[in-house]
Amino acid sequence: EVETAEIAALGHTAGEWTVKTEPTCTEKGINHKVCTVCGEELETAEIDALGHDYKEVVTAPTCTERGYTTHVCSRCNDSYVDTYVNALGHTAGEWITTKEPTCTEKGSKHKICTVCDEELETAEIEALGHDYKEVVTAPTCTEQGYTTHTCSRCGDSYVDTYVDALGHDFGEWVVTKEAEVGVKGEETRTCSICGETETREIAALPYVPTTNDDGEKVYTETLTEEPKDVTELFAQAKNEGGSVEIKATTEDNQELAIVFNADAVSAIGTSPVSLSAKISTENLTVENAELVLEVTLNGATFEGGKATVSIPFEKEVPTGKVAKVYYIADDGTRTDMNATFEGGKVTFETNHFSTYAVVFEDPIVTNDGLSGGAIAGIVIGSVFGALLIACCVLFLLNKKGIIKLGKKN
Repeated sequence: EVETAEIAALGHTAGEWTVKTEPTCTEKGINHKVCTVCGEELETAEIDALGHDYKEVVTAPTCTERGYTTHVCSRCNDSYVDTYVNALGHTAGEWITTKEPTCTEKGSKHKICTVCDEELETAEIEALGHDYKEVVTAPTCTEQGYTTHTCSRCGDSYVDTYVDALGHDFGEWVVTKEAEVGVKGEETRTCSICGETETREIAALPYVPTTNDDGEKVYTETLTEEPKDVTELFAQAKNEGGSVEIKATTEDNQELAIVFNADAVSAIGTSPVSLSAKISTENLTVENAELVLEVTLNGATFEGGKATVSIPFEKEVPTGKVAKVYYIADDGTRTDMNATFEGGKVTFETNHFSTYAVVFEDPIVTNDGLSGGAIAGIVIGSVFGALLIACCVLFLLNKKGIIKLGKKN
């Protein structure tokens, strides 16, 4: 059998006061004690509300908004506003140029608040108008004068007050280059105002012709290797009817002569022409040449006439050789000019100018072994012999009275 017996309860053991509910700014809190053994709540008590802890924030007034003080609780953020202060109003500054005016267009300006920079007012600025400065351009001999008005600001300009050109005031003509035979001179005059000069030609002095054995006038000029203007020479020879003789000096101071007949002179006529001549016996440009003549006529041709060229040439023809003058074409082709060699000169005729060469070469041999020169000698000898026989026959017939010479029947 089991026997039971009651044991008395121990009783609660109260702990310290602890916060059950925290107080707020507007509501109370609760403290309580609980049994440290079983945790049962044994006792409660109120905790007073904390009340607000306001902190002040002052907002200053602006030009357009009033100022005030804001009170904000540091615990619960509850807030309220008080202590209002009136708006300050704008403080206008000086006029500020927004757009500069020009001579022809208006500008603009504005005022802003010195406190908040708000634009408060705008206004137009009148156009400036032109500020013209005058510059007078004096007339010259050939150009009229005038006044130029130029704006100092924008550069706009206009011209007025025109004055007629003065015109030149030329002095007397002064000879600056004396005329010579076949060469025109010049004379100049100068404007006393502007210094400009005018130049005009002085007619070339006329050539004084000589007369050749045939009674023909011959107009003569001397050349060098440099081209010389012979326009006046040929023009005068054509107008007065005569031939032209051109002379040039060789390297050994002998004289070359080129004579243009009347037909050649007429063909060249009054055309502006220049002429040059060069004779070379050393450093020759033509192979195997003994002498080279280069004549250049610019500005005209004379194919309707002829020129007779006479060149000093005293070299002896080597034995077994013949002397020839060839026209040398640009492509090197040679044309025999059928020149004659006598009296220390070589002479040939041509109707155009270029390069000519004197050469020594082997004679051309015919099929019967005779050279062209030998054949010519035989032909001439035969003709001479026939004439001599004819004369003897006539003499004998006359002697016997068969034929009467020098008397009429």
